[in-house]
Amino acid sequence: MNGRRHRDRQAGFVLVEAVVALAIASLALLLMVTIGGMAAQGVGKGQARTEMLDALEAGTREVRRHIDAFAPVADFARPGGVLFEGRSDRLEFAAPTVAALTDIRHAIVQLAIVEDENGSALVRHTRALPDPTGAGGVDRDRPVILLQGPWRMRFFYMASPAQDWLDGWSAAAGLPNVVRLEIVDKASGARVTPPVVVPLRARAVLNCAETDGACKAVAAGTERSS
Repeated sequence: MNGRRHRDRQAGFVLVEAVVALAIASLALLLMVTIGGMAAQGVGKGQARTEMLDALEAGTREVRRHIDAFAPVADFARPGGVLFEGRSDRLEFAAPTVAALTDIRHAIVQLAIVEDENGSALVRHTRALPDPTGAGGVDRDRPVILLQGPWRMRFFYMASPAQDWLDGWSAAAGLPNVVRLEIVDKASGARVTPPVVVPLRARAVLNCAETDGACKAVAAGTERSS
């Protein structure tokens, strides 16, 4: 009788030990899965951030390239004026575009900042130069997104280092010497990249009165083909 009780007691101990071991193994497995998931999530976030920074770098290069192509095209509506409009959320200017292999023509390039609840996008539009007949320009291409992300973007303008940056520029004031694009994190306001600072190069004013966009440079009272 005593032997049977002893065997039952041992069997009970073995069962309890098995249950405890199984519980420990389950907790260990759960911990491993949790840690693995967190590690994978961290790698995913790191990769997403790297891809976003790569896209940001490529986009800022494109923005710089577009502004650097600025051409001082005469505004026929304002004698002595140049086609240029600067605002905090939009920059509009004339620039050359290759319309044919043997001819350089010009168009209006607009870099517009569009915001939503997730951030902002910098969108490029291109349209024909103003028509002296008053018919108005038409879009030459579809909008192209140069930059997009959880950021807040703003343009600034400056005439000389002795002056402060302005968030708008009147065409009546002539041309700024430098254009700056500031990109900050929408949530924190911290910079996500150094500002894009592009000087506007001094060039001869172009006379683009022709409706087909062909321009001639006017310098020192003489005309030459651009």
